[in-house]
Amino acid sequence: MRRPDLAQLYGRAPVPVQNLMATGYGLREVRRRYTGSFRRRVDELNDHQWASADELAADQVERLRSMLRWCAAEIPHYRQAFAASGFAPDDLRSVEDLAAVELLEKEVVRADPERFLPAARDGFVAQTTGGTTGTPLAYWATLDAVQFNYAVYEARSRRWAGVRFGDRMASLHGQPIVPADDQDGPFWRRNLAFNQLYLSVYHLNRRTLPSYLEALARFQPRAVVGYTSAVHRIATHILEVGAQGRVVP
Repeated sequence: MRRPDLAQLYGRAPVPVQNLMATGYGLREVRRRYTGSFRRRVDELNDHQWASADELAADQVERLRSMLRWCAAEIPHYRQAFAASGFAPDDLRSVEDLAAVELLEKEVVRADPERFLPAARDGFVAQTTGGTTGTPLAYWATLDAVQFNYAVYEARSRRWAGVRFGDRMASLHGQPIVPADDQDGPFWRRNLAFNQLYLSVYHLNRRTLPSYLEALARFQPRAVVGYTSAVHRIATHILEVGAQGRVVP
């Protein structure tokens, strides 16, 4: 008899257990995203935001050149692509010089992901794109790259908006955190590790909108993030029922 996977166990669990499982996932992601080089990267980005355009351009080229050197030495696909085009990372003087290298299509990565990995793979973690432009793409990244990605989001998005990781956050994204056949609710789950109320975008409709508003009013998030269409639908409902002021991110 085949053992149920984690997603199946989650779907069968009662809501309080699902909240615990969501928080467990959050604890794992906190360690993966927000430790290691994360704080140092945020500090670097905070310093760089005051740099001149010329300083930023010079830093960009130096970082890019360093990464391309590593790709040429370690990654089979890029070693071959650079050789075929006659491109040498040390000759890079501007971003425009990359035009000499053939553009990388998603299907090339999907067809042979091993050609995008170095021989020494310690510290690499599996990642998946959101799939907003088509089929999600699985790929590999270093843990430092993952933490830098979230540092950019923290420094250039959250903090510019006056919030930071750990503030009360309501999220409307595509994770199936509520079973599809659940028509009674609640249509949200808590991730305590993120201080997050995660609301299902798949159950959002005219009948359920009032319950979403009540959940947000109780939670009082510092910010609401997610798919624009879902956030817009809730905001429109708030205006339609005259509930301005009940939820003030």
